[in-house]
Amino acid sequence: MPEDIRQQLEGALKKAMEDKSVMEQLERIGEFIVFKTGQRIRDDVKQVQAEHRAIVEQLGKMKK
Repeated sequence: MPEDIRQQLEGALKKAMEDKSVMEQLERIGEFIVFKTGQRIRDDVKQVQAEHRAIVEQLGKMKK
C-alpha cells in the first residue's frame, strides 16, 4: 500500500478513535479498542509470534 494512503487511513482511524461517541458505541457492543499505529501492531505481532515459536520449540523438546 502506498505510504501516503497508509498514513491517511491511520490518521482517519486515530481521529475516529479520539471521538468519544465512537468509543462509546464500540464499548456498547463489547469492543474495547486502543489505537495503535501500523508499526506498533507489526511489532506486537512479531512479539507474539516469537512467544508462540518458543512455546512450540519447548513442546517439541518435551516430546522427544
